[in-house]
Amino acid sequence: MKKFSLSFEYTDNGMLNFESTNDGFTGIELLGLLDWKIDDILQQVKGNIKPDVVKRTVISDADK
Repeated sequence: MKKFSLSFEYTDNGMLNFESTNDGFTGIELLGLLDWKIDDILQQVKGNIKPDVVKRTVISDADK
């Protein structure tokens, strides 16, 4: 199974940390995937997607 994840963390000191993990996708596949999902990602970052409309799951190390 291929896995790609983006992680954004807003810290107490006002910094935004970004982390990505790529396990198995080629560059072309990632570009296609991100092009397809860019609007959804931007809406999430802006906070425009309400939890009661779209359910999101946060996966953390504790879930493994």
